[in-house]
Amino acid sequence: MGITYHDEDITTPGYYQAARKRGKNLLQRSVADFHENKLNAAISRLVLSNFKRRTLDQVLNTKYPSGHLPMSNKAVRLMTWDYLSASLISHFNEHHKPVAKISFGFLTLCWDEGITAITSPDLDIVKMKHKARRAIRDLGAHGIAAIDIHPLRHAKGGRQILAHVHSIIWWEKGKSNPKRAAKSLQRRFPNSFGAKGIKITTRKQAVAKRIAKGAMVHAPSANMTDDDLAFLAAYMLKAPNMVKRLVCDPGCPEKSTMKTTADGYSDVVALHMARIWSYVTPYDAIFAIGDGKHPRAQFAFYLRRWAKNNFQRQQFVEAAELDDMWNYVGKRNSKLQLGAANITAKDGLS
Repeated sequence: MGITYHDEDITTPGYYQAARKRGKNLLQRSVADFHENKLNAAISRLVLSNFKRRTLDQVLNTKYPSGHLPMSNKAVRLMTWDYLSASLISHFNEHHKPVAKISFGFLTLCWDEGITAITSPDLDIVKMKHKARRAIRDLGAHGIAAIDIHPLRHAKGGRQILAHVHSIIWWEKGKSNPKRAAKSLQRRFPNSFGAKGIKITTRKQAVAKRIAKGAMVHAPSANMTDDDLAFLAAYMLKAPNMVKRLVCDPGCPEKSTMKTTADGYSDVVALHMARIWSYVTPYDAIFAIGDGKHPRAQFAFYLRRWAKNNFQRQQFVEAAELDDMWNYVGKRNSKLQLGAANITAKDGLS
């Protein structure tokens, strides 16, 4: 199957815009909360030279980034969703919606390997993506997936981060049964924080939850609408504006449950998250399995074109400059306790 790149920009006004309103609202709320309410407050209190402050602002806030495209940048995250959601809708409308034998699901992979210190993160995203790709293939599914990273807080006060994987998956009815296959793959994704290593929400479950709760859930609808695709893409790419909190079970100390909350998310935590995400580009965070390579390639095509058009504005920071910049921030602001960041993100694959 070849890839068709539209002559018309798929994110121009009117092109899938109405179908993507719910996803856009979700993403914009998380981005606004992260940048305006938390991150910028932390930056305003940093001790920095004017030059370093401008450099930091280019990494996090410039509207026209080029060169290295950090996911910590507001415009990059918003445009990534814009192009990815439109590419997904375009691909599924053209190739899958006419085929009634395709089933859809939403997958989350969550395991201990994604936990690391927030002040000195040691995170191998390449290894995590490799493991996720293999698992989705073994489920008998295709997918478009994304790395998600959020703060993790223990009841005892410890602060870490949790990197995990979300993916929209699809498979041919009768040929694969991912829900059944997931049971045998659970042991590959051990975790100590009270969550399933592999969780798949199918469209049938999503409908049942809608009926039972009378509310929207983070899962495909019965018919996988354009709105669903855009919303799920936004959910995968939402800014890290919440804390994953581990709460120990008093009756069983070795067990814990995970809750998502805004409690405990300070502007300093937001700055740590911005540093971690500054090393990760959309090309690193978003990856494909099987037929997912087509919308992934289309999204990357449009994002590169956008970045190339931004180049003439000369507002960019190269990846090689990040360590020097963050080391400077850490030395001038010792209370942040910025240790060394060892983040492996690039693997050359899609």
